[in-house]
Amino acid sequence: KWGKFSGANPVKEVKLFKENNKRLRYLEKEELDKLLSNCEGYIKSIIVVAVNTGMRKGEILNLKWHDCDFRRNIIYLYHTKNNERREIHMNDLVKNELIKVRKHPDSPYIFCKKDGKAYGDIKKSFLKLLKRCDIVNFRFHDLRHTFASHLVMSGVDLNTVRELMGHKS
Repeated sequence: KWGKFSGANPVKEVKLFKENNKRLRYLEKEELDKLLSNCEGYIKSIIVVAVNTGMRKGEILNLKWHDCDFRRNIIYLYHTKNNERREIHMNDLVKNELIKVRKHPDSPYIFCKKDGKAYGDIKKSFLKLLKRCDIVNFRFHDLRHTFASHLVMSGVDLNTVRELMGHKS
């Protein structure tokens, strides 16, 4: 680029190390308690579902009433990241939280705006909540990490966690 070298690049075939840009952030129990105690309205239900199921934000925001089998305590996910149908077990916290959500008369979505359309994003509400709780360096996706980390810390084997998260490997 600077014109200081001519000929074949002598380091062209050198393989570079892969950069490890993965991060692992999850909520400690105290942080989680603080977050849940400061939640209000629809955001609380969304967070309870996220932290107790490990579902992705898009899976939660697109959740429809007919995707939930309250008799069998199962949430059926048809549109997942890897396009494979997944079944999510509902514990009592999730089931009770979903039952508390007011059903919109004209919308199939569990979490929807007043016009019945699904929330496109909840970033603003989520960031406000984090600020109120003084939780830093945290994204919504980290609730998935919280779910997985708490399972591992309570002794659940990694293969089971992998299955619950919907990971291939």
